[in-house]
Amino acid sequence: MQGTTAGYSLKSCNPYPKPSLCKVYQDVDFPGADYRTFFAVNYKQCQRACTDDPGCQFFSFLSGTFGSPNVRYKCHLKFSWTVPRTPNVYEHPDTVSGFSHELQILPSYEPECQDTLFPNTNFPGHDIEVHPAASPELCQLLCNAHPRCTYFSFVSNGFKCYLKNYPNEMVPNYADNVTSGLPSRSCPLHN
Repeated sequence: MQGTTAGYSLKSCNPYPKPSLCKVYQDVDFPGADYRTFFAVNYKQCQRACTDDPGCQFFSFLSGTFGSPNVRYKCHLKFSWTVPRTPNVYEHPDTVSGFSHELQILPSYEPECQDTLFPNTNFPGHDIEVHPAASPELCQLLCNAHPRCTYFSFVSNGFKCYLKNYPNEMVPNYADNVTSGLPSRSCPLHN
């Protein structure tokens, strides 16, 4: 796309350079996966912001010659999921599903990690994304992985995980079949 520059965070460039990821791509757009946007002077400032932001993996920058003048100089920080996400979850008799034993990303549920889940509680509103999930723990894992997720609500009769972003407050409401919680980014991982 003319007037765009796309590239990756410089995190992967140190200490072992990987030229394929450090290079930027003129007139290329990486559409979608945006989680933060702002205006920047040039693509280098956009790439530096991506590098400095722990959640950013790649970016797209709309230059001063981009077709639509209202969005010129706009920097789009992006991320892609690094955790498994199921396309759908349904209750079905005589069926068993699960994840590979090779995945070592599930947080351990030590007592301090269990305190981050609130049964029969909903935090309504402020949804940023909705994903299918089989359990509140998987929903918590999705919240951990998303850089904008501040808390979540999991609806068990529908297997829906609502990722939320509102750092100012959490207003709990009683709700059957809903477990809400906080990301457990500080919880140790299973070994």
